[in-house]
Amino acid sequence: MWHFSTSFEPYSQNALDTHLSALKKRESLLDFDALGRTLAYCPFTSRVSLEDFTRKDSGANRACELPPNELYAFIQGAQEAEKEVERETQENKNAFFCIDTLRILLFLEQGASEKQTKAQTKHSKNLAFEHLEFLSHLRRYTSLPIIHKSAFVSEYEILESALYGADCVLLESNLLSAKELKNLTLFASRLMLTPICIVRNSAEVKKVIFAGAQALYLPSKSYDSLLSLLPQSCVIFSHLAPHTHGLDVSFGVLRKD
Repeated sequence: MWHFSTSFEPYSQNALDTHLSALKKRESLLDFDALGRTLAYCPFTSRVSLEDFTRKDSGANRACELPPNELYAFIQGAQEAEKEVERETQENKNAFFCIDTLRILLFLEQGASEKQTKAQTKHSKNLAFEHLEFLSHLRRYTSLPIIHKSAFVSEYEILESALYGADCVLLESNLLSAKELKNLTLFASRLMLTPICIVRNSAEVKKVIFAGAQALYLPSKSYDSLLSLLPQSCVIFSHLAPHTHGLDVSFGVLRKD
């Protein structure tokens, strides 16, 4: 279940177009003010703070990154075996889930396009919301923290993330201006979500410093070069090879000394 990828790759233009189209559909059905009012009835509250991701010993925290099809299977299995899932959760107390709902949306749309029936066509109209429901389903069956990854470009989406049960949001710095990144980071913090900014080059380092971000994700291929540019107080996330720094896990969380 624990996947060992090398980094988060930037989204393709096709993925971004699909994301924005689904966002526009959701906003047309429920505007920002109406969405905000539903927060009062939200059953979820964030379960972690930034300090929970700092390394407590020589081992780094682990992240479970499930592809959409495996996430669906995991949730289905959880419904049938809640006690077993809870046991696995207790055995991985220092772990967390990282869920990419844009990948889930693309997966669901591909499935809809492959089944050209009237029922499936009708069902596809709900895909703008269905991919987000994976967050709340997962939240129901595990006590592990959930990092929500997507192509966030608006406060509307951050609010959705809180409503659907995420604990943290992973923001793509390359999609946002410095001001937009700062606004989304502050808005996420006000909702008690932990914002984590993906940084791939020195220009994006400047953005996140301006935004006042305290948690950053660095791709493994540029980890060393970017680490030296960052403030000492940042919490750093990165995919790490099993042999890196003597760790036996792939996704490390480090605090600079």
